[in-house]
Amino acid sequence: MKKKLISAVRKVKISRFRTYKKLGFLGHRQAIDKMAKMTFWTLLGLTTVSLFCLRPSEEVNPISGVIEATEMPDKTLTDTDTIHDELGDDPVQADTDDLLTALEKEVVKGNLSMASYTLEKGEALSTLLKRADIAKEAHPHIIDGFSLLINLRSLQPGMTFMVFSELNGAFKGISLQNKNGEIIAVVKESDEIYTPFSQEGRVNIQNIRITGAIERTFSGSAEKAGLPKALVAKITNALDGEVDFSTFREGDTFDIIFEQKTTAGGLELGDKKILYIGLSIGKKQFHRYNWTDGAGNELFFNPRGQSAEKELLKRPIKGRPRVSSPYGWRNHPVLMARIFHSGVDLAIAKGTPIVAGGDGVITQLGRKGAYGKYIRIRHSNGFQTAYGHMNGYKNGLKVGSKVKRGDVIGYIGQTGRATGPHLHYEVWKNGKTVNPFGDYILIAKQLKGEELDKFQKYAATIHPEFSKHLVGTMAPIPPQKPVFNADNAQKSNIQK
Repeated sequence: MKKKLISAVRKVKISRFRTYKKLGFLGHRQAIDKMAKMTFWTLLGLTTVSLFCLRPSEEVNPISGVIEATEMPDKTLTDTDTIHDELGDDPVQADTDDLLTALEKEVVKGNLSMASYTLEKGEALSTLLKRADIAKEAHPHIIDGFSLLINLRSLQPGMTFMVFSELNGAFKGISLQNKNGEIIAVVKESDEIYTPFSQEGRVNIQNIRITGAIERTFSGSAEKAGLPKALVAKITNALDGEVDFSTFREGDTFDIIFEQKTTAGGLELGDKKILYIGLSIGKKQFHRYNWTDGAGNELFFNPRGQSAEKELLKRPIKGRPRVSSPYGWRNHPVLMARIFHSGVDLAIAKGTPIVAGGDGVITQLGRKGAYGKYIRIRHSNGFQTAYGHMNGYKNGLKVGSKVKRGDVIGYIGQTGRATGPHLHYEVWKNGKTVNPFGDYILIAKQLKGEELDKFQKYAATIHPEFSKHLVGTMAPIPPQKPVFNADNAQKSNIQK
C-alpha cells in the first residue's frame, strides 16, 4: 500500500509539471505551490474551527446536572496518514531530494560510482546517454524526465551531467546543474519507477584559501598544501609568460583562493575555479584576480585592472622538456670550443610535437647547415622565432604559411649538428637574438571607468588584503612599446 501511494503521488507530480509547462508557469512553480499551500491550510483551519464549534463535545446529565465530556472514538493511524507524516507537506519534493542526497552520500562512501560527461558541440542528450554507456531501456525514462523540467533545446555544449551507477555498472541516476544553480535529475528507484525532479539551493559554494612556502617546486609544494592538481596546471597556464615557474627558490611563497562547489550529499563538483593567485618570488609580488569582462572573456587582472598576454611561448613543445643548454656563452659539446649559444636547447623524446611560439608567418622552411631541419617565423612587434634540429615538418606548411600560437609546426629530432634529440629554440628582437626565457608580455586589456570600479569592489570581497595589494609593491605588467613605422614618421614630419 505504501509503495503504491508513493508511486501515485509521484505520478501526480509529473502531471503537475506537465500542466505548468503547458501554461508556461515552470519558472513560477514554487510561488504557485506556496500559494496553494497557504490556501489549503487556510481552508483546513476554517473547516477545523467550524467542526469544533458545531460538534457535541459536551452534554449535561439531566439527573445530576453535571456537565460530562462525550467520549470520542480512538483514531487509528492509517497507511495514508503514515505516508503523509513521513513525507511532510510537500512529500514529493522532500522525498526526491533525499533520493539524490542518498546517491551522493553513497558515492562519498565508495558504495556507488559517479562519472562526469560534458555535452559536446552538436551532441544531443540521447547521444550523451549512449556515450555514458547507460542501458537503452533507461533512455526514454531519462529523456522524458528531463523534458518535463527543462527545454532540451536549451542544453548547451559544456554542460556537465553526473551519472550515478552501481559498482557493477547498473544505472542509478543522472543529474545536471543548471546555470541558475538548480539541480535537475532523474533517479531510478525500480525497473518501473524513474523519478524526475528539480531542486534549488542544493549546491554549496565555498571559497577555499591555500597558502604555503616553496620547498622544491611550486607544483609539488602547492599540492602538498592541499591545492588540487588540476588547479596547479591552470595557474601555470594563466601566468605563463609573466612568471617562469622554474625560477622559484626556497622561501618563496604562494597564496591561492579557489571556488569549491559541493552538493547536499557532500559530493565535490568538478568545476573548481581559481579566484586569486598570489606569488612572492624574491622581491617581486604578483597578485592576479579572476574576472570576466563585459565581452565575456575570463582573464586574470592585477589590482589596477590590467591583464597580461603572452607575446611568445617560452617552451614551444607539447610536453615537459629539460633545458639541456641555456642561452649565453658555453663550451660547445661538439666543437669543444667556447661559443655564444644564441638560443636554448630543450631536450625531450624524439617525435614530440613542436608548436609555434606565437602568431606569425613562416619565412624559412628547410635544411640550414648545422641547424638541420629548420623553421623560422616572423611575428609582430619586431619578433622572430627559429626552430632547429627538427625531425620533420607538419604536412601542408611552406614559406608564407600563417600559423597561430600553439599550432603544431614540426617534431623533435636530431638533424644537423646535435648529440641527442632536442629543439634548438631562438628568439630574435629587431634583428638581434635575445634570451627566449625573457619576459615578452604586454597589456592585453586595461579596465576603465565603471568596469574597473566593479572589478575592484569584487576583488575586495575575494581577498581580505586587496587594499594592500592595490597600493603595495607589485610586479607591473610592462606596457606594449609602440612599433616604429617609417611611413608614419615621414607623414608626421611632413605635417610639421
